[in-house]
Amino acid sequence: MIAPIIQTMQPYAWGSNSYGQLSIESKHKGECIPVPQQCSFNLMITLISCGDEHTGFLTSNGKVFMVGSNKDGRLGIGDKKLKQSHTPCLLESLSKYTIIKLSCGWGHNAVILSDGILLTWGYGKYGALGNGGNETLYKPSILPSNSPRSYQAVSCGSKILL
Repeated sequence: MIAPIIQTMQPYAWGSNSYGQLSIESKHKGECIPVPQQCSFNLMITLISCGDEHTGFLTSNGKVFMVGSNKDGRLGIGDKKLKQSHTPCLLESLSKYTIIKLSCGWGHNAVILSDGILLTWGYGKYGALGNGGNETLYKPSILPSNSPRSYQAVSCGSKILL
């Protein structure tokens, strides 16, 4: 009998967990974790990106999960009442897409769809979202139609996108 190979990736996290951004058991929420701790999500994670107070996970099936502070829409879930989450939140608004790249910045984030389209969300000041404005967005939004449509890479930094 041939059994399927089940792939799992159990990442390790350490550092500040002040907003639950390490997604380590709730008993450690608010603590500083000085040594690597294993996380278990039962997901095949292919990419992890850390922002200022939040973290994003890209899974092997192209889905995005966010965890940590939701200040200024960092989690992208559209719920302004949720202040933070130590449990990964699926970005349901992106569920119909296959995401190939993810980057978390200071208070903003970006993803690239399989067809090269770029979406951004979070803190919009200083033009960080690349949409020509300074508005904070609580859900991912496609860049205006006059933007390029074949992005291959994205990296979010302190307050700019490259």
